[in-house]
Order: sequence, then C-alpha cells, then structure tokens
Amino acid sequence: MIIDGQTSAHLNPEGVTYLRNNEMKEEVKAESISQMIKHNELSDTELWRLIRQRVICFGGNSQLRIYGTLNCRSGKRMKKENRVFFASEQEALVRGYRPCGNCMYKEYKNYKYGSL
Repeated sequence: MIIDGQTSAHLNPEGVTYLRNNEMKEEVKAESISQMIKHNELSDTELWRLIRQRVICFGGNSQLRIYGTLNCRSGKRMKKENRVFFASEQEALVRGYRPCGNCMYKEYKNYKYGSL
C-alpha cells in the first residue's frame, strides 16, 4: 500500500506492519512511527508541553522536506504553516525528509554521499 509518494506499507509473514521509505531503502515497524504533528494545529502551550515531554524532538519544513533540530536558526525562520514536528530522526526519514545541512551537517553529508 502506498501512503505518499515515497512511503509504502506492507505486512511481513508474521503480520507486523512495516513502513518503507522507497528513496532511502529504509524499513521500520509502523508502531514505532508516531503521527507527524503540524505546527498550525497546536497552541503555544500545547507545543511547549510536547517539547518538555520529549514527544517532539525534531522540526521540519513540509514544503522543502527537510528536518532538523528544534534550535536550528534555519528552522526558526520558516513559516508556521510549513512547520511540522517529529518524535525521532527515523520518523522524519521514513516520511521522506532529509537532514538539514545547517544544524545536522554530519547527518546531511551521510545522507547525500552515503556512509562516511
């Protein structure tokens, strides 16, 4: 089953659902992936509560398909309606986002050129 342009889901023989990022050739259990959270659907108090509880650990730009740390200066400049949040790097990668070249330089180089 295709979820979006780059992510597909399938069952393995044991009946566990897996998500596969077709571009990254990475596969993870679906239950380990939480729902991507859009910034414009949260109030400021809800956002800070989720950050303090570590439900939100990374931010991304839904238009550019880039994710990075919450304190990245590039991420702070993006429009609220384009900002999304992730619980983990793995979640962002499976959804087809790439690491930010500004705040996650090492991960970006690894993404771009393969394993270093």
